Amino acid sequence: MKKSHAIAAIVAAAIAAPLLHTAGNKIEEAFRKATDEAQPTLPQRVDEITTWTAVSYSGASVTLDFKLDREAADLPQNALSLIRQNAVKQVCQNPSILSAMKADRVYVYKYQTADAKSLGQFEIRSTDCGE
Repeated sequence: MKKSHAIAAIVAAAIAAPLLHTAGNKIEEAFRKATDEAQPTLPQRVDEITTWTAVSYSGASVTLDFKLDREAADLPQNALSLIRQNAVKQVCQNPSILSAMKADRVYVYKYQTADAKSLGQFEIRSTDCGE
């Protein structure tokens, strides 16, 4: 699952990149434009068990939706916690994403299992990176 979060971090960075040179209300417009451009390219396979299915932007949040090719019963009980640990590590190492989060942006990761059950979701903020 680590590879999927590396790819998600890259995707989130691509969404965040316009923010490095944007201020004020233009930040929201940059997020909206980036998510509008990314959405038609989905779904995208990101690793052997994960498919990125959607991206959306609302207010200060970018939401990335993923579907796992495993049923809930086939995943460890702490699967979401493990996924979050990997995602935080990847996101916090990316200067573009960190910059966006310092501008009060939040990245929300949502996961669904193959049997259409919600595995859950989590948010990543700059405070998760020690900022």
